[in-house]
Parts: sequence; C-alpha cells; structure tokens
Amino acid sequence: MSNPQIPKAIQDDVMTLQNLEENIQALSQQSRAIDVIIMEKNKAIEELSEMEDDAVVYKIIGNVLIKSEKATVLDGLKEDITDSEMHKKRMERQLDTFKKKYEEIKKRVQEKYEKMRPS
Repeated sequence: MSNPQIPKAIQDDVMTLQNLEENIQALSQQSRAIDVIIMEKNKAIEELSEMEDDAVVYKIIGNVLIKSEKATVLDGLKEDITDSEMHKKRMERQLDTFKKKYEEIKKRVQEKYEKMRPS
C-alpha cells in the first residue's frame, strides 16, 4: 500500500482501520456463535424441565455419554449459560471499544485527506 502521494501517517491509519475491521468482524462472528450456544442450552433446559425428576439422563463428556442426575445436568447447563453470557458481555465491551476506535481513526483519516486535497 505504499503510495508516494499519501503520507505514511495516513497509510498507517488505513492499515489500522483494516485491522480493526477484521477484529470487529471476528468478534461479531464469535458473538453470534455464543448466541447459538446459549439458545441450544436453553432448549436443553426446556426439554429437561419437561422430564420427570427421576428420568434417566445422560451428558456428553468428550466422546462418552455418562449417566447423570437430571438436577446435576440442569445445574451444569445453567452454569454454562451464565459463563457464556459473561463471556459475551466481555466481547461486546471489546467490540464497542474497537468500533469507537475505528470511528475515531476513520474521522482522522478523512480530515487528513481533506487537508491534502487541493482547494
């Protein structure tokens, strides 16, 4: 991206914008994946809640199905949801930070570019 007509500072800012954009896209994708996980776990809780308390329940550990108590599985799912929601909130704060920084740098690049243009 070396262009002799564009100052290095602007080129560096444009590179930073591209990196931020990639990070924003990656975080957005991860956030959507967490939403799917939370939705699946909520569906599992819903299904388990409809079962009798003494129903035979299995949970997956690695590649193995293990017999477990319904209450234990429900507690584990609820804990997983809580952990996922906290992780998503951290990601959303980071995403907001990236978006703000992106807008700041974008504005700075536009201002520098406007100053370069002949009147």
